[in-house]
Amino acid sequence: MKRIPLVPQDEQKLSDIRKAMFTHLPGIVLGDLNPLNELLAKVFSYADYHNLRAEMKVGVLPDKSLSRSEILLAVARGLEQAVDGLKLPAAFRKAKASKLHLLRVDRLTREYRQEQELRAYRDSNPGSEKSIPDSIWTRNRNALDYRAALRTLGAPDYSLTIDKAGRVLVHEQLLELYGALVEAKDFTPPNGDMDLFIHEQILPGSWAPLRELLVEGLAVPNHRVIPLYDDAGKYIGRVIQHVVHEGVIPRLLYTDDEVVEAQVLLLTGREIHSGTSRNRELLSMFNPRFDKPVFTIRPGTQFLKSVPTHETTYQVSAGELVLLPGLNGGIIEYSTGRNHFMYWTVDGERVVSSALLGRYSEFGYGYVMTKPWLSKADLPLLYPNYIPEEKSQVRMTADPSLVLPAEVEQVQAEAERDLAKAASLAKVRVESAAYKGVLISRLEKVFDAEVVERLAGEAFDMRYRADPDGVVVAPESTQDELDARRQDEEPLYAAHVLELIDKFSALEAFGQACLRLALVNLYGNPDDIFVDELEEFEVLAQVVCISASPTPEQALSIPLNMEAAWIAVDRWLEGSVEHQALPSLAQEISDCERQLYAQAKRLKQVKLSIELEERLRKEAYMKGYAFVDGPLA
Repeated sequence: MKRIPLVPQDEQKLSDIRKAMFTHLPGIVLGDLNPLNELLAKVFSYADYHNLRAEMKVGVLPDKSLSRSEILLAVARGLEQAVDGLKLPAAFRKAKASKLHLLRVDRLTREYRQEQELRAYRDSNPGSEKSIPDSIWTRNRNALDYRAALRTLGAPDYSLTIDKAGRVLVHEQLLELYGALVEAKDFTPPNGDMDLFIHEQILPGSWAPLRELLVEGLAVPNHRVIPLYDDAGKYIGRVIQHVVHEGVIPRLLYTDDEVVEAQVLLLTGREIHSGTSRNRELLSMFNPRFDKPVFTIRPGTQFLKSVPTHETTYQVSAGELVLLPGLNGGIIEYSTGRNHFMYWTVDGERVVSSALLGRYSEFGYGYVMTKPWLSKADLPLLYPNYIPEEKSQVRMTADPSLVLPAEVEQVQAEAERDLAKAASLAKVRVESAAYKGVLISRLEKVFDAEVVERLAGEAFDMRYRADPDGVVVAPESTQDELDARRQDEEPLYAAHVLELIDKFSALEAFGQACLRLALVNLYGNPDDIFVDELEEFEVLAQVVCISASPTPEQALSIPLNMEAAWIAVDRWLEGSVEHQALPSLAQEISDCERQLYAQAKRLKQVKLSIELEERLRKEAYMKGYAFVDGPLA
């Protein structure tokens, strides 16, 4: 492609492209538009800006299909020639960030056409897993061959590689440039040997300063930056948080530059200092008391995009704040004449990913956990008599404990075992009580047929109510959709209830509405109900809990599992809880199950994350790199 084809519709887009293209380029001053316009014309291979505008007014797009790589490579080569000292890999990366998709010529590309097809498919197939890839090369059938070729030429086998000098190589960027070069019809390497050109010029030139790429938006693997606030909603700084175990690195960062510097230190395995050098000097002079709570904002709340200086500040409403447990704030205050200064800093009880991590980097000061692991004290249902050990005051020095201590897995395994044992014993006792007639006898003494039938009927109605205050199966459904669903499902429930009464005649005394709700709470959908597999005591346990519910909402929220009802009813039978306390007890049991299930899932994720991080840190160390991520297949 000799030059970028332009048409009149492109004129209003050029200012956005010009700004994106020339921001952060060395030696380029953004204030004066005339030199920038001339430079843009040169990059697009026009004689000057006057020539570009004249050609654009009468411009006609080519009638052939293009690829984005052709356009990107043409602009990159133009940038390389127009900007002194800019190498082709950096120019290609800059071209990618220059919003060239705004040009009309982009609509002629194969990638644009594929995106439109995928969008149409996704719109006509809601919920489809098929999505539009971010990278133009994830759809390229030659990508695997190109990766193999780059590996042969000496490219690292990782999606992200950082050397000890603080330079980074992003494999996807290298892959795109390589593909553009080998597929280009009008490009010949200077020495005529493409492999030699890639090995000697493109590969070395693809290593870019880490700070530069972070400023451009490079994401730090497994970490995010979150803002912090005091209890009044005033911004006090930012911290880096691990996205898997949610630990926070206790180093307060205020400005954008401080955040980038901290990310550089994190990725290169060095200790992160908090704030400015002046702040560090103050910390050595004063010993702040870490007794202030710190907050972040609720998920989905917009954070101020840029904090350029320490004078930049802003406020959020108290309703947007969420306490960040485990992290504590300390304040240093001092005055110089008429000026009063206040500096925040943060700390907490620190843990590390593992002892192994410190062998392969200096990153050993650790995290402050903001999402604690469950202990027996958090599970009073299983351990009502547990007395936790007294903890000393929070230590402000590095703690040798781990992100995932061994006792967490021990508590998890023990709690799961004890809950399963409690459910098993409760099942045996409730089943025995039902068999002996004791359960029905006790139930009849507290069962008010008229009240329960009305309450169960209202609860069933609520299942099909789109009222925002109601409890519905599918809150996103419209009332018409719920009415149609009820019309389909109600006869099925009625048939199942009759089948149930036919199997267990003693249940008829508790009313069809109550039995119907029991089936709803046991199975959810009528298609999932198999009456022939049900035992009488399983239904009776649900009936006992429903009969104790004070409101339709609570009757409908009885857990969709039998174990919670068994344990609750068993405790009622033994006299340790009153009848009216059964719904809250069943909910407590269900909450306990959910907590253990969620922690089991988190345990697995954190364990895998730590193992991978340790392995990659070790690989980086053994190969002489500072950091690697995303091993390539």
